[in-house]
Amino acid sequence: MFVAAALYGLFLAIMIFSAMFTPALIDLFVAEPYSLGSHGADWEYWQGTSCAFVGLVAWFARGWDPSAQRGAAVALAFVYGVWGLQNLRLVLVTERYGLLMWAHVLGCLAIGVAAAITAVRLRAVTK
Repeated sequence: MFVAAALYGLFLAIMIFSAMFTPALIDLFVAEPYSLGSHGADWEYWQGTSCAFVGLVAWFARGWDPSAQRGAAVALAFVYGVWGLQNLRLVLVTERYGLLMWAHVLGCLAIGVAAAITAVRLRAVTK
């Protein structure tokens, strides 16, 4: 789970920061005729930094002791779960996002659930 969470977070960051050079990857998620706008670009880069941080924490957590891994798994379950629910709301109540956003919703929710399961399993190990 830690590798999947790390790679997903880092790839999200790369995708987000690629918009500095070309909007091609971001445009895969945003439906025509919408754009992120100037404020959206600011938020986008902040989110890119958050994704990179989450990815790095997940990557480094692979080598931590079980108690620290459990803490990381709880945090990963929270952040990926919230991201998944936020994005689910966006695709359900707006028309701004394309079909690929559904894959992102499922990816975030799947990692969130996997992280929660990992946290429960690690709790048994740390008792």
